[in-house]
Amino acid sequence: MVGLWLAFVGADFALRQGSSLLFLRLQPPAAQWRAWARWYTFATLCGGLVWGVGAVWLMTPDTTQQLIVMLFISATASGAVPAFGSWLPAVWAYVLPAMLPFIVWSAARGGPLHQALALMGIVFTAAFLLLGWRFNANLTASLLLRWVATVPGTRV
Repeated sequence: MVGLWLAFVGADFALRQGSSLLFLRLQPPAAQWRAWARWYTFATLCGGLVWGVGAVWLMTPDTTQQLIVMLFISATASGAVPAFGSWLPAVWAYVLPAMLPFIVWSAARGGPLHQALALMGIVFTAAFLLLGWRFNANLTASLLLRWVATVPGTRV
């Protein structure tokens, strides 16, 4: 099972790296940005699914491992904020499929520990999405200020 999951991780890596190399090679015109943004979002969604579904798929009954999985998945989702924050749909496309499988799995297990893990997962997911939104808004404002400051005759 681990071998199959690692194959999915490798395929996800190849998809994203191949997309980056293709973009650099083609250097598409700016008018095509929406198509590339959709592809980027799709590739990011695949990454979120590989990690989120894979974490639940490989889960064992060991409580310590379950806590480590929660920590690891939360860390990758929090890393999506600065990594994908320039394009908000990519943040959503990674965070939700990375976090929701563990939340659902924990809630379905029952018991106080798993209910607490599900609740923490919900809080973390909301926080990551909010942080992604704020990151994107700050970046947009910063770029706008930079652009306005470089155009003669404009005021901030």
